[in-house]
Amino acid sequence: EIAKPAVDEAFLAKSIEERWRTAVDARLAAGFGWGYVAAVRDSGKPTFHARGKRSLEPVREISPKDLFEIGSVSKLFTGVLVHLAAEEKKLSLGDRLEKYFPDLAGKPIGATTLRDLG
Repeated sequence: EIAKPAVDEAFLAKSIEERWRTAVDARLAAGFGWGYVAAVRDSGKPTFHARGKRSLEPVREISPKDLFEIGSVSKLFTGVLVHLAAEEKKLSLGDRLEKYFPDLAGKPIGATTLRDLG
């Protein structure tokens, strides 16, 4: 059996915005990237956040209004959001796709779990 990682209850008690800033600040401090932008919906209210640099030459701070080509990076964000929702018990990684996509019920793909997609 795979051991479950410890859940940091104090971290989970923070707002989504605080959790995002904490995580991004740690990544920036560790040298992972120059800047991050996110749209966050917390309690139904959308907010936009930015941390770090938009460019290094010339140095320019990043803004929530900056536009970027994202390629297939959205898969990474989707995975992070699914895991956050699982930590908050809003879904389970063992849930089958047919739970969220009823038209897949009874089809082999419908039995695929969220965990299988990772």
